[in-house]
Amino acid sequence: MTVMLAGVRTSSALDWQSSGGSAAYSQFFSRLLAFIATVNATPGNESCQLAVLKRNTDATDVRRGMVLRLSTPLEDWVLHWVHPVELWQTPTLLVGRAKNWLDDGSNGGYGSLLNVSATDPAVDCRNGGGSVMIPSSCSPGVLLWAQDTTPGAEWWLFHADSTVMPFDPNGEANGRPWTFLLFRQPGTDGWCVLFPGTTPVGCLLNTQLHYEALSSSTLSLSGSFGLARYAARGAVVSSNIRTAAGVVSVSERLWPLPPDFWMGRTTTGSDWAYPERLLQQFRTIDLDGSRLFLIGRPWFQMTWLQVQLADLPLVPTASGWTTFSAYSGWTAGMTDLVLVDGLPVFEYDTIQPLNGTDQAAYVPAAQAMLHPLQRAAFIELLEQQGGPGDGGPGGEGGGRPAAGVLWPRGAGT
Repeated sequence: MTVMLAGVRTSSALDWQSSGGSAAYSQFFSRLLAFIATVNATPGNESCQLAVLKRNTDATDVRRGMVLRLSTPLEDWVLHWVHPVELWQTPTLLVGRAKNWLDDGSNGGYGSLLNVSATDPAVDCRNGGGSVMIPSSCSPGVLLWAQDTTPGAEWWLFHADSTVMPFDPNGEANGRPWTFLLFRQPGTDGWCVLFPGTTPVGCLLNTQLHYEALSSSTLSLSGSFGLARYAARGAVVSSNIRTAAGVVSVSERLWPLPPDFWMGRTTTGSDWAYPERLLQQFRTIDLDGSRLFLIGRPWFQMTWLQVQLADLPLVPTASGWTTFSAYSGWTAGMTDLVLVDGLPVFEYDTIQPLNGTDQAAYVPAAQAMLHPLQRAAFIELLEQQGGPGDGGPGGEGGGRPAAGVLWPRGAGT
């Protein structure tokens, strides 16, 4: 029995300032509040309740955002998210104890979160990223929403984007893609709030039962291995922890994203390796009895949602929304994409050099060899490189060297 809902809604323009019923933020909060009502009423969720304390209609100036209360068995916390209209302006993303939030009308009506001390802080969750927290006006635009209310594994996704092709590689014309993901941390009373991006930002409940900023993520795994586009299932996030004196360090506890999501990168460094990417948005890939949906544009970072083909016709939507299966904007297939099913979990400070190269450089490419649909393509690629001393394809070039081989190999192989 499926507990997933999903929908797509198109618009001539996405206006994040408007509070009209069909406006973008009204749709965002309509779907989020319905999700919160469902999960709060689920038996077993009594100690991890969610509540929206402030929303777009509470704004007193052009700034928008949300104050979200995150309850735990010990105490309540709040996420204080306030963003400006312009991408070049600085947004606010703080998390702290609910007792330190003042509903005093400041910050455009969203109040203030006090930074009391090093052990009772208002934690800055921006993680060096800012624009990923600011939804962008798109004309024409599309909203995508999906959720799963499986007890203990709940998640909620909202995405805003443009439908114009080819899209602007700099993300300025017709607006930038924007994604918000809220998911339950497995086996805990915590929720992770994540804005995916080249530098993902957000917060989660750490092992001390304190909400802290995301401190690291395999979502931002480098593309230095030479493959410009990949999507991986098994991405993880982690957070900071604090000593009794307020000294911050990185927690060793890693939290996986829901298995329905594949996250990836679209470029190698700053190179635009695949010009056709500008025409590849809202794509689908059928894989082992399921369908992967590319959520909007693959602009540096990309998000794919996996739905079982057998369940897809059964996934309902809400009034005013089109089901994923009925939406006509999807296009089947995508070129030059490596799928990594089951990204290995590791931390950068424990990686050992391998053939003089950071091991992280091998992970997506090597894991792709395990996939039956991609292994043949990789073998063909290696064969084209030639074997030791054979001169390479066509008798030209150095071929594959006898030492310092392309893929890491064990001793004696």
